[in-house]
Amino acid sequence: MSRRKGKKINKGRFAGIPFVMIRHPVFRESNPAALSVWLGIASRYNGYNNGEIPLSCREAADFSNISKNTAARAFSLLEELGIIKCITASNFDCRKKLAREWALT
Repeated sequence: MSRRKGKKINKGRFAGIPFVMIRHPVFRESNPAALSVWLGIASRYNGYNNGEIPLSCREAADFSNISKNTAARAFSLLEELGIIKCITASNFDCRKKLAREWALT
């Protein structure tokens, strides 16, 4: 029983990871940096925007506290393992720099 009587705990959004996914061999092959980047993508998923989750290497590096190059390698590993899929490629030709958009598989 809780000792915090009268105090409200903020029950914000959460990301549940099913045990089936944690125990899957593909998920276990990934390294800690890749799992941290995956959590960054999953934290932006709101239940309706799968396939439209923008996350750049720099944002993933800031979220995961790793370098940009490590984040890029983590994205490629996750994509190679089939855990995520790139829906929209990045674009630097137009005036706005657009980040890649990802889908969780």
